[in-house]
Amino acid sequence: MFIAFQVALLLGPCQEQLRQAIIVRDQPMSTPSRRSEIRRRRTRTEKISQLRKRYAVAKTDAERTKLVDKLKKVSLGLTVEHFAKPLQAHKAH
Repeated sequence: MFIAFQVALLLGPCQEQLRQAIIVRDQPMSTPSRRSEIRRRRTRTEKISQLRKRYAVAKTDAERTKLVDKLKKVSLGLTVEHFAKPLQAHKAH
């Protein structure tokens, strides 16, 4: 906090926003709650499983592309191949 005060004195009154940014940066950041992180992960997993079921039942390519677009919004790193892999394994049995 003392360093931020010294910098604020050097900057002058015209750069209030920069001074506020420096003060905020000096404060320690809190860690995200583990409970909310777990809830977010479970919700994402449930949504992906719902999209998988709808993808398996989809009749047209337009429906499938729409579902893939929704999938990309939910999980950016998941590819279509990994998304459809459990469906192909299920069809093989």
